[in-house]
Amino acid sequence: MAPSAVELAVAAGIGLSIAVAIALPTWLVSLTRRDASLADRVWSAFITAPAACYVVSLGGDARAQVMLAITLVWALRLGVHVTVRNWGHGEDPRYQAIRARNQPGFGLKSLWLVFLLQAVLGWVVSWPMLAASGGGRSVWSAWDTVGATLAAGGL
Repeated sequence: MAPSAVELAVAAGIGLSIAVAIALPTWLVSLTRRDASLADRVWSAFITAPAACYVVSLGGDARAQVMLAITLVWALRLGVHVTVRNWGHGEDPRYQAIRARNQPGFGLKSLWLVFLLQAVLGWVVSWPMLAASGGGRSVWSAWDTVGATLAAGGL
């Protein structure tokens, strides 16, 4: 049986809370390092952590679990790639420009300009997993195969 609208809303709210819970400590670390580009390293977690919450809390079927597994592999690959690429290079020039435009007080401003904004955007990107976890459709279709194949090819 498909979850109710209230159950979906609660799962979505928990997903947003998880994304914010990732953003806040990352922001605090960015203050000590003077490096707002740390947000890029956790970007995929802003998507996958809420997605995992939806599958677990809504009792996602095998179809949703396969989608989550693909999403987790993508997230791990992206997180490692961005971290390795940026390791030892300091703050990304994009964030340096944002920092320069938002002085004085960029440290505090970066909380909402960078970290909370990206947390909310990642949460929005996670919504298809919410739909997949709560849709009540457990039959694997040809479209699921196409999507899984494209996702695997994109990894």
